[in-house]
Amino acid sequence: MSNKNAFLRMLGKFSRKKPEPDRPASLRRTAAESEFDEFTSPWSRQTEVPLNLRSIRRVFRDADDGAPGELAGLFARLQEYDPNMGAHLQTRFLSVLACDWRVEGADPERAAEAEKILSRAGIRRLLTHLLGALVHGYAGAAIIWGDGGGSIRSFRLISPVNFVFDKLGNPALLTYDGREKALASYHENQFVFIRHESPLLRPLVWLFFFKYYAMRDRARYLERFGIPFIAAKIRNEDFESGEIRAELMRSLAKLGSDGVGLLNEGAEIQIMNSGGSASADYQSWLDYLDTLSTRLILGQTATSSGGTGFSNGSVQENVRRDLIEADCRLLMESVQRAVLDPLERYKWGTEGTLQFKLDYAGSDDLVSKARMVEQLSNAGVKIAPDWIEKTFNVRLDKTINQEKRG
Repeated sequence: MSNKNAFLRMLGKFSRKKPEPDRPASLRRTAAESEFDEFTSPWSRQTEVPLNLRSIRRVFRDADDGAPGELAGLFARLQEYDPNMGAHLQTRFLSVLACDWRVEGADPERAAEAEKILSRAGIRRLLTHLLGALVHGYAGAAIIWGDGGGSIRSFRLISPVNFVFDKLGNPALLTYDGREKALASYHENQFVFIRHESPLLRPLVWLFFFKYYAMRDRARYLERFGIPFIAAKIRNEDFESGEIRAELMRSLAKLGSDGVGLLNEGAEIQIMNSGGSASADYQSWLDYLDTLSTRLILGQTATSSGGTGFSNGSVQENVRRDLIEADCRLLMESVQRAVLDPLERYKWGTEGTLQFKLDYAGSDDLVSKARMVEQLSNAGVKIAPDWIEKTFNVRLDKTINQEKRG
C-alpha cells in the first residue's frame, strides 16, 4: 500500500502544470534552435497574387479568416514595385532603430550584464523584425534560451507568412505539411510576439492598386499621344509595290531610332504630333496617392522649404514624433514582458528590477525640459533627482548635492 501511495504522489508531481517550488521553471524543456528552421523563410508558401480587385478581396477575406500568409507576401512586392513607398517604410523603421536602447536597474552591474546578453543574442535584429508588426499587424520570434535559462543564445525570426490564427486570434505556426502548431503548445517563454491594432498593409495595398493601374494607363496614354509619329507620302504607283513599301518602312524605322534613313525620290516625310499635350491629370493623381501613402506611413508630409522638412538631415524629423514614441513603447513593452522579465527571473531569481528602455526623446524635447527645470529651480521649486536621472539619462551624485545643501 505504501508503494502505491508513493507511486501516486510521484505521478501527481509530474502531472502538475506548474513546477514544484524547488524545481526552477527554467529547467523545463524549451525548443531547440533547429526546430524553427521551417518557419524562418517564406519561400515555401510564397505565391504571386494577381493585382486585381477580385484577388485582393480574396486575400483580405483569407486574412480575416485567420490565414494572412498571402497578404503578408504582398509586402515584399510593394517595396519592390513602389520604391517611394518602400523608402517611407524604411524611414519609419529607422526612426525607431535610431533610438538607443539600454537596460536600467537599481544594480548597475546586473543591468550591464543583461545588456551584454541581449546584445550577443541579437537584440537589434529582433527589434528590426518586430517593427514588421507596424505593417502586418503582428510579428514574432522564437527565443533560444541557454541551459537553465540564464542566457539567451539567439532569436529565430519567424516570417509573417508562416503565421495563422484561430477564431479567437490565438497565433499558430504553419508547418511545411500544412499542420498548425499553436504557440501555446511551446514553452511559455519560448516566443516574443507583438501585435499592432492599426497595421499599414491593407491601406497600402489599396493605394498601390490604384497607383499601379494609373501608371499602366498613363504609359498607354504617353505611347499613343506623347510620342510623335513619322509618316511618309509616296506616289500611288510606288504604293502599289510591296517591295517599295517594305523598304520605306524599314527606312522610317531607322529614321526613328538612329536618325538616318534611305527614302525613294519624291517621298515626302511629315512628323505628326498629337493635337494636345499629355494631360496632367495622371501626374496629379499619382502625386495624390504618393501624398496619402506618405501621410499614412510617416504621419506627415514635408518639403525642403518646410521647417520640419526632409532636408534637415535627421531621420527622426521625417516621422511624426508621437508615432516614434508609440512605436518605441510598443517594442519596449514586448521585449520587457517576453524577454527581459523571464531572463531576470531565470538568471537572478528576481522580478521587476530591470527595465528595457528606448531613448525616443528628441534633442529638442530634452532642451525644452532642461529649460523648464532651470526656470522652476530659479523659482524655488524642488525637482526630484530621480526624475532628472530618468528624464535625461544622467546619474547625479546625490551625496555631493546633499553636502552642498547642508
